[in-house]
Amino acid sequence: MSSFSFEAIGFALTSWLAGNASDRLGRKPFVALAQPLIILACLGLAVSSSLWALISLYTLFGVAGAATFLMSTTMMADIAPPARSATYLGAFDALIDLGILVAPALALSLHKSSAPSTPSWRQPQFRRHLPFP
Repeated sequence: MSSFSFEAIGFALTSWLAGNASDRLGRKPFVALAQPLIILACLGLAVSSSLWALISLYTLFGVAGAATFLMSTTMMADIAPPARSATYLGAFDALIDLGILVAPALALSLHKSSAPSTPSWRQPQFRRHLPFP
């Protein structure tokens, strides 16, 4: 099982729960909690070398990512004018997709430029997301 699947597991387990709770408690608390968790997970992933730490951090990243993604899309739907909501949500999703497309390539180039001669078992995870061989 790859680390990507642990992120997806965290995402899948959190989406419905976060949506249900945010309808009762509001959107802002979830965004305020999820954003620092994403930062913590990313910083941890940058320095961790233990397999269990990576699994835990990728799962945390999925949990926080689900709350962030769900809340940001829901807040966009809440503030968009009803007559233009599909246009606003389409533009919003396009920006997210652009980030998903560009971020892995940027991360790989930063990784290679910081330690080009150091072999790393983490490099294949970046390559998996690239749209070219």
